[in-house]
Amino acid sequence: MQDQILFIEMVPTPIWGVSLRRHLPRSAWNRLRQAVLEDCEYRCEVCGADISGKRQAVADEVWNYHTDRSPAVAELYDIQGVCMRCDRIKHLGLTSALIGQGHMAADYMDELRAHFCKVNGASEEEFEYQRGMEFAVQAQLSQHDWTVDWGEYEELVPEAVLGQVFSQDRKPTYPA
Repeated sequence: MQDQILFIEMVPTPIWGVSLRRHLPRSAWNRLRQAVLEDCEYRCEVCGADISGKRQAVADEVWNYHTDRSPAVAELYDIQGVCMRCDRIKHLGLTSALIGQGHMAADYMDELRAHFCKVNGASEEEFEYQRGMEFAVQAQLSQHDWTVDWGEYEELVPEAVLGQVFSQDRKPTYPA
């Protein structure tokens, strides 16, 4: 495999659905999304695909997870303009859940696997290996209670959300 540029980035179960997009008024998110897409000149920041079509562009929140403190901290450190396929691969846990619930066609996973392999110069076996490893990492991360560091976006987040702790026993609200 060449240098990997597209990664599966599983979200710990206790913080499924916790996102800047969900906490902002739609108009504020749309302004932020538009700025992100203009900054990347409507090219996917991962694979380089044209994302100028309305349904092809995603403003993807990029998180780091720190488990060296209690509660663990999910840190929002960037928002990237990405294509729908890269987004669905990055959030393969959500994608898998949506496929399992019948909200997406089962063969969509084949399309995503092919995209991952093409972008990374990887084999299907390498995709499956990384998918298995990321589900294992997600299981470990999900054993923690979490709080969120909104980074440079904190001033946009409603005060009621700041400092919340999301218990490992929390029932995920996403996907719905």
